[in-house]
Amino acid sequence: MYPLYRPTVNRTLRTLLKPFAPVLPTRYQFGVNTPFTLALPNGKRLKIAGNESSYVSKVLFWKGWQGYESHLFGVFTRMARAGAVFVDVGANIGYYTLLSRAYNADLKVVAVEPMPAALHFLRTNLALNGIEGVEIGATALSDTEGMVAFYEARNRKYPYLEHHLTGASGMDVPGDGYLSGPPIQVPVTTLDSLATRYALPTVDLLKIDAE
Repeated sequence: MYPLYRPTVNRTLRTLLKPFAPVLPTRYQFGVNTPFTLALPNGKRLKIAGNESSYVSKVLFWKGWQGYESHLFGVFTRMARAGAVFVDVGANIGYYTLLSRAYNADLKVVAVEPMPAALHFLRTNLALNGIEGVEIGATALSDTEGMVAFYEARNRKYPYLEHHLTGASGMDVPGDGYLSGPPIQVPVTTLDSLATRYALPTVDLLKIDAE
């Protein structure tokens, strides 16, 4: 493990540098590998588990909610407040799942994620925030059902990590210099089948971020 990513060092350095985040060059905004708190404009606060290979957690720490897909924030939170059912396809570490519940505690949420590493952090983040009742579909979503080969990408910069969080994972061998072992087999299902499995009366809000 690099000295920067020893938990105590990582936490201390980022705490010292966070006040300078608006002027800190992006190359110095390093990954975050211990939990941090994300303040939302409605006064709620989310706890996010860090991982140095996660782009999402890094951006949320250094730039806040305004720094990650901020052009979607307003419409997403309005729809979450107004809806009854949200299906989060490609939930990753669960940011949108957490966000939806922060704006509508009664929202029924199905979080769909086939990647084991992302599933680990999705469950971790739900537990950190004391959020219960979210249905987790450990599956890929398609127009068919069965099993598919799935490649978990590994970032060569972090050979010591058990869980790698990168968007390069998917049904194809990862490119861009990422490493991958043999594919694993993951379930695949359809949106109709999910609706039946979880007795969804409707789908008011559907987010898709998948490979």
